[in-house]
Amino acid sequence: MAGIDFDKLPDDARVWIFGASAPLDPAVETRVRDAMASFFQGWQSHGQELAGAADVKERRFLFIGVPDRTIASGCSIDKLFQKVRAIGSEAGVDFLDSALIFFRLGDEVRSVTRSEFRRLVDAGEIDASTTVYDLTPESLAEVRAGRWSAPAARSWHGAAFGLAPAGESA
Repeated sequence: MAGIDFDKLPDDARVWIFGASAPLDPAVETRVRDAMASFFQGWQSHGQELAGAADVKERRFLFIGVPDRTIASGCSIDKLFQKVRAIGSEAGVDFLDSALIFFRLGDEVRSVTRSEFRRLVDAGEIDASTTVYDLTPESLAEVRAGRWSAPAARSWHGAAFGLAPAGESA
């Protein structure tokens, strides 16, 4: 089944968000989108074709969506992750490093380890108003509602790193 337009997915679409370990230049973004479109041509779950959509945002994040939350299963999801790993390897980035925390400083989206993030918080370079990225939303409605990108004080980062306003937690 052909890939579909990510922006036309319904709010209840299942999404996966993968963060690249380094920024993607425009040519690499195009290659990533093309590789995902090609992958969607033969993506199946238990013999049933799956529709898929991909988009790259902020030069760092690969979004994958399927319109029917129930249809993708273990093997098809494993194949998706294998493809994302291969695409990252070809592009010279890691999309599957769960140890990275993503945040914005000025015009740049950066990624660092938890310990480096803690150091930046302690140094005052990251504060409650710093935009951070949460790669855990599972529905497009959550993404569209802004759950994937928010000031640190309103995210899990705020609670985990002491950035939430006094008396509040994320």
